[in-house]
Amino acid sequence: MSDCNSIGLIWEDPNTRSKMIVGELKKQDGYTFNYTGEYETARDLGWEMLRPFPEVRVYHSKRLFPVFASRLPDRRRRDIKNILAEYGMKEYDAYELLKRSGARLPIDTYEFAEIILVDDKEIDNRFYISGMRYNAKCQGKDCHCLSDINDGDELILKRVYNNDFDKYATGIYRKNGEMLGFVPAYYTQAITHKMEIGMKYNCQIDRFNCNGKCGECVRVRLRMTR
Repeated sequence: MSDCNSIGLIWEDPNTRSKMIVGELKKQDGYTFNYTGEYETARDLGWEMLRPFPEVRVYHSKRLFPVFASRLPDRRRRDIKNILAEYGMKEYDAYELLKRSGARLPIDTYEFAEIILVDDKEIDNRFYISGMRYNAKCQGKDCHCLSDINDGDELILKRVYNNDFDKYATGIYRKNGEMLGFVPAYYTQAITHKMEIGMKYNCQIDRFNCNGKCGECVRVRLRMTR
């Protein structure tokens, strides 16, 4: 976990499906948002700044910015307790729900994720495996081909060299050697560094749900300590 309470705004290039951090949202005496990370690279690829944040500067708000809050389910929904339970929450906390759920919408190419820093002394993150539909050969349709995956299954991380899209590419494998997919590219540099300096890790299937959104069928939990 990062020392500061911050999460990254992730943009997915619709052409290459590569993902990059373009902004950072923090909760500390209110909320702040600013463009950061790879926003310049994303801009060169056609990404445009969010309308509520037209300039490269730090924005402040006492409440969660409406453009982000609107991505979350209404706290008055009848099934809100079930939604919160899905993400391990007992009470409604908009910022925490944003971080845990990713707040993906079918109408755009954004999501949120907790930031992992290279100098973090330990991490405890949950994220969805990237590239599942290709490695599982399901193409988002034949979810039954993943039926032997179970919550709690131990996973192995391995560096994947000569990857054209991510020089720090890290594959996620089952104990039998089968590759499930990749660690999201916006995490790989930090995770590669931690593995190279000898940090220990534990990676497990945190949740398998073949009836949910495609691309969110396998969530893992990764813990790393010195």
